[in-house]
Amino acid sequence: MDRDARRSFEEKHPGVKAKSAASLFSKLREIKSTEEILLMKKAIAMTGDGIRRAAARCAPGLKECELQAEIEYEGIRQGASGLAFTSIIGSGPNSVIPHYEANRRTMESGDVVVMDVGAEYAGYAADVTRTLRSMGNSLRSRGKYIKQSDMPRMKCSKSSSREQRWATLIRKPLK
Repeated sequence: MDRDARRSFEEKHPGVKAKSAASLFSKLREIKSTEEILLMKKAIAMTGDGIRRAAARCAPGLKECELQAEIEYEGIRQGASGLAFTSIIGSGPNSVIPHYEANRRTMESGDVVVMDVGAEYAGYAADVTRTLRSMGNSLRSRGKYIKQSDMPRMKCSKSSSREQRWATLIRKPLK
């Protein structure tokens, strides 16, 4: 209930205070029945199948929106009620733009392609992020795009070897 609705309710019911039930509902949402878990797994499986379908087509010359169409088609074909959120398919320099949604760029050889997608099924949403390459090149290309972007330098909060490699890629200019 937003502030205006709460104020209106309290004016209509003197002496009664409206309180948020969000904390009660969030605790209830933590507990899932076996049936709910199966529905969530189905939404995730649909999304994964869509990603595999898109990965099979991922190649230079294809547009980001064509990968999006493959993913979304597979979910709908399998009975998804829709999308959990707007699909994000970013290739090349778009792969490092948070919440990029244009999905119109034509992919080039060696592009990193980041996909954040999810099907909705029976009221349950999947949210899956995967990274592909559009044939060739290594992940160093992603470091290059991060370096060239307007994003502030990223800092690693942990010291795992993978994070250290990314931190090194981001801080050092590439040849």
